[in-house]
Amino acid sequence: MGHLLYSSDDELMTHDQIKLLEPPEQLGRFHHPYPFDNYITDVKDAMKLENLTILNEEFATANNHSSLFGVMEIQPQEGEFISADDWSLLVGLRGSHNSTIARGLVIGSRIICCSNLCFSGTISLNTKQTTNVEDRIHRMIRESVKRIPDMAVVQQKKFDRYKDFDIKARTGDAMMVELFRRGAMTAQQLAVAVREWDEPSFEDHNQYKNTVYGLFNSCTQALKPNGVNHNPSLAADRSIKVAQLMDEVAKVEDIAA
Repeated sequence: MGHLLYSSDDELMTHDQIKLLEPPEQLGRFHHPYPFDNYITDVKDAMKLENLTILNEEFATANNHSSLFGVMEIQPQEGEFISADDWSLLVGLRGSHNSTIARGLVIGSRIICCSNLCFSGTISLNTKQTTNVEDRIHRMIRESVKRIPDMAVVQQKKFDRYKDFDIKARTGDAMMVELFRRGAMTAQQLAVAVREWDEPSFEDHNQYKNTVYGLFNSCTQALKPNGVNHNPSLAADRSIKVAQLMDEVAKVEDIAA
């Protein structure tokens, strides 16, 4: 299996390594930074309460360890709220000590045959890092994690709709150009997406050629890094834009958990 995060080995960190980071500096009298170790631990504790098992996890920091992005692959709880065997559930978490990146959780997926990642939406934890921030954000994390099973069910229903929704080749071409306009792909990534749309690299993708799911896989394949200056948080935002356009075209607004 490839990395959960599109980062090189020397950029990745374990939770234990994050625990060793120097405490963040206070930026003012009322600034009470919420350490990344505490953030990750609170998310894990909330998942345990919801019987969500973490199978794999990876983290990366940036800007002198002032920002964080992490991904956890989740084992469905007993009774399985997802039944598909071609994708797995991901939960991402991100944030910063200086408020440049809001704390939040993102629900996502990893297509198993190709390890393509995509995030479909964000649960923002909107609170300032001031006095008693940990008490406030702890409650927010608990409420957010409770929503994960319902969001996973919706994701599975969306993928089922993508697979059944046929589109013409030219429609796919137009959608990729629209994604470029929306900032979901660079020009280089657009070229990769077009190539994947015309001739998929993975045999499993061929069966969904000329469907929204086939286009989704073409675009997420294009979002994989080329080895230079990759930003996991930016990649997640771009993948959310991809998912949003697929939802629009496949008319998934009537899907509910």
